[in-house]
Amino acid sequence: MTSSDLELRLARVEAKTAIDHRMSSYLRSCDIDKDVDDIVAHFTPEAIWEGVGRNVTFGRAQGREAIAAHFTTVFTRQPFTLHYIANAIIDVADDATTGRGRWMCIEPTAIRNGTLPAWVGLDYDVQFTLVDGTWLISHLQVDTLFASPYHIGWVADRFTDMTATEPYPGLENSMIPVLNTEGAQL
Repeated sequence: MTSSDLELRLARVEAKTAIDHRMSSYLRSCDIDKDVDDIVAHFTPEAIWEGVGRNVTFGRAQGREAIAAHFTTVFTRQPFTLHYIANAIIDVADDATTGRGRWMCIEPTAIRNGTLPAWVGLDYDVQFTLVDGTWLISHLQVDTLFASPYHIGWVADRFTDMTATEPYPGLENSMIPVLNTEGAQL
């Protein structure tokens, strides 16, 4: 084994750590900071963000400007999110310039303009590119595996409409307080 082989192997190991860090930082930007400029900084200039899926789709945005516009609407529709990712599978190309990461995610959230607490299960499949020594997201696909009201659970309602803005049917009779858009209880 030559020193260049060892350097490339080391670069691939370091890339896996950097890719995992990028994904965690991206989700932290979505959850804690909710700063659109910070979110799009995790992407390459021509990146693609896609909410694909068997059950719920959130559309497609290409380029940082379109991704920023997408997230501006998401924060209104879904003002609280907390992504917990696990089961990372990260592969790096032999030349250590591109990589792919896959993660499972459980997300407590508030949907329907923040009026409905829910559990969401997600499957992330993300492509990364090394740009000027920094790993950035070049194509993010997220598949919604389930989206269920917290008070009902995924057995009774596995795929509630996450993009709806009206209150969940029957929520007014539940023990969960419903908040209006100004934060006051209804």
